[in-house]
Formats: sequence, structure tokens, C-alpha cells
Amino acid sequence: MMKKLLKYIKPTLLFTVFIIASSLLVYHTDAEKIALFEPVGLFTYVGVLLGFAITIYKFTLSLVDNIKESIQKLTELNDETKEQLIAQLMRGFKEMKENIMLLFVGLVVITIFAMLALIENPYMNDVSRFQIPEIALLSTFFFCTYSIYDLMRTLFNISEVKLILVQAKPKKPGDVAGQDIEGIKKD
Repeated sequence: MMKKLLKYIKPTLLFTVFIIASSLLVYHTDAEKIALFEPVGLFTYVGVLLGFAITIYKFTLSLVDNIKESIQKLTELNDETKEQLIAQLMRGFKEMKENIMLLFVGLVVITIFAMLALIENPYMNDVSRFQIPEIALLSTFFFCTYSIYDLMRTLFNISEVKLILVQAKPKKPGDVAGQDIEGIKKD
């Protein structure tokens, strides 16, 4: 129960912090006027990040079968250790997919707010003082940048599985290795 609750606390907290930080930056500075935070600059930035993320995912995906096969072949590891390594690998790929989807959603948000900025307000209310598009675009920048950070962190965790496998192979016949798996992170 607590683990499920914690799963939702981090994203909610990040969302809140990014929205508040974006609002403060937009209301108290001219950060939204920086070319990177305008729709075209931001679209380019997120598009490049998305391309980078998909490349990383495809490269890492090509290694999965190799890593899983290596895990299964190691006789030095007990079944529980093998299951933990495979579970860590699968969690990593699930997290990578979530990060890539966040980048894609970022592109959609940028496109929507770029189009909304061109549409005249039909209700003649002065809502421009709220600067909603500027806050949304700046928040999208923060979310997408965090997504790439999280993607890289996940990639490093997956590479730790491969490192553990390399360390688990015995150096000489008769050596026993790989019985302790202290290097596994339980994220």
C-alpha cells in the first residue's frame, strides 16, 4: 500500500514544483522571452531530446536479449538473483518508455499552446494577464529536461546489471562468483 502511494507522490511533487517554479519565473522575470522557451525553440529542443531518447531506447533494446541470455546462462547466480536482475532490467525498460512518452506529450503540449497563442480570445476577457501559455511552455521545458535526466539515470541502472554480470563470471575454473548482488538498486 505504502509503495503504491509513494509511486504517485514523486510525480505529483515534481508536477507541483515545476508549475510553481514556472509561474514564479514567468511572473517575476523575463525568462519566457528567451528564444529557447518560445514554441519554435522549445519544439526543436524537445524534438532533439525525443530523437535522442528513442535512439537510446533502440540501442538498449538490442542488448536486452543478450543480457537476459547472459543472466540465464550464469550458473554462479542463484535463481533469486537472476530474477532480481531480470526484474531490474524490465523496470528499466518500463521507465524508459514512460520517459519517451513524456517527451512525446511535451511535443503535443508545445504544439497545442503554439496554436492557442494564435487564436483570438472569443470571450473578450483579459486572460492574457495569467500568462498560461508561457507557464505551460516553461513547465514543459522542465518536464522534458527531467525526463532526459531520468532516462539517463535508468540507462545507467541497466548498465549496472551488465556490470554485475561481467563481475559474476568466474575468472578461473573453480572460482565461484556472483553470489552477492549489492550493486542492484531497488528503485
